[in-house]
Amino acid sequence: SGVVDVLEELKPGEEHNSARYALVEFLMEAGCELDRLIHVKDGRVGLEKALAGCATSDATIVTLGPEDKHDLAVTALQNCGNVHFSKVHIEPGMATAFGTVEGKPVFIMNAAAMLEVFEALIRPGLLSILGRAEIDRPCVKASIQATLKLNPGYRHYIKAITNFGDEGYSVQPIAPMAKPWTLPNSLIVVPENVSGVRRGEMVEVWMLA
Repeated sequence: SGVVDVLEELKPGEEHNSARYALVEFLMEAGCELDRLIHVKDGRVGLEKALAGCATSDATIVTLGPEDKHDLAVTALQNCGNVHFSKVHIEPGMATAFGTVEGKPVFIMNAAAMLEVFEALIRPGLLSILGRAEIDRPCVKASIQATLKLNPGYRHYIKAITNFGDEGYSVQPIAPMAKPWTLPNSLIVVPENVSGVRRGEMVEVWMLA
């Protein structure tokens, strides 16, 4: 199986690369200027060439598809520059790496957790590079409309729909693989050392729209 551009015809086992266009939307919403888009098809060697070619940009974001291997991407980054960390304690998005090539930041993330990782790590970093004073998303407390079981060793970012009514904010979690990308208007943020959240409890919510 593989990933092809949205405008290309699908062959058996392939899927459209919709993640790149979602990422462009995220970047434009954050006020970033897009330098270039590269669809790497030659594995680690191709990624190393792409990283070297993007070294003049202020930052580089590598988004891995379902068939791309995180360890190979980290090796490519190590061969081109420096790896500062290769994984993080967040779910989803544990397989997120960060490093530098010629002193410029490089983020590596999995497309399946792109929204969560972008909001938790990449967007704040990019806004800091741009010198923005306001980095954090608006945050509210909302009554959660579902019960969640969580891994207490990780900070969780959960796609959600948040509404405001007579009793204040309420938030409904969305299935992790829900599509389209623009469906969530918020993220539920649950800190480490929390093994679960009961329906009706108040949780922290980042408003995205």
